[in-house]
Amino acid sequence: MKRKTIVKYTIFLIILGTILYYFNKFNLYSYFKEIFYSSENFKEFVIKQGSLAPVVFFLIQIGQVIISPIPGNLTALAGGALFGGLYASLLSGLGIILGSMIAFYLARIFGKPLVIKFVGESIFNKYGKVFQKKSALSLFILFLLPFFPDDALCFLAGISNINFKLFLILTVIGRLPNIVFASLVGSGIFSFSLITWIIIGVISGVLFLLLFRYKNEIEGWLNARLRLE
Repeated sequence: MKRKTIVKYTIFLIILGTILYYFNKFNLYSYFKEIFYSSENFKEFVIKQGSLAPVVFFLIQIGQVIISPIPGNLTALAGGALFGGLYASLLSGLGIILGSMIAFYLARIFGKPLVIKFVGESIFNKYGKVFQKKSALSLFILFLLPFFPDDALCFLAGISNINFKLFLILTVIGRLPNIVFASLVGSGIFSFSLITWIIIGVISGVLFLLLFRYKNEIEGWLNARLRLE
């Protein structure tokens, strides 16, 4: 194994070990089901942490990517109500990106058996098809649009031929917009009527279809310029 790879994995294990230590310190494992039972439970639990509330929220955002089926957008909504749009966007964005990186590396190190254990066989079979071909754009589209299992996709990307640098770029530009948007909505900065939400849904659907229709052309253009794959 190359020295650079050893250093990379060592740093990863140190970061993972530190996160696990603080999860144990705050006893977050035992609270996970309870705090995610409702948004009110979640808010109450975070508020109880006092001055450490931002740290605990940040750790939860990391952990929910790896061990919880709760979408990060929902916790980002609650974070917006607790910390305000900008601060919640920062905490949620950094937490979910770091959690996504950990999920990717866990999958890359331990392989398919661990991925199936974390995401389940049905999701593995359904979304694993995205990675059967070299289709980074498909991953980006799934990240960008709501209602897809973004956290599970991070694990699946880890056993694909997508390299880490490209994965990180796709995570930042694909996941961050939804996280920031959810945080701002949760804070009350944005307030939309039902008709507005329907319009947003229609536009998202059209964008989804167009991106999938021309994904090969767009992906070829991106690869030629980014030279990441």
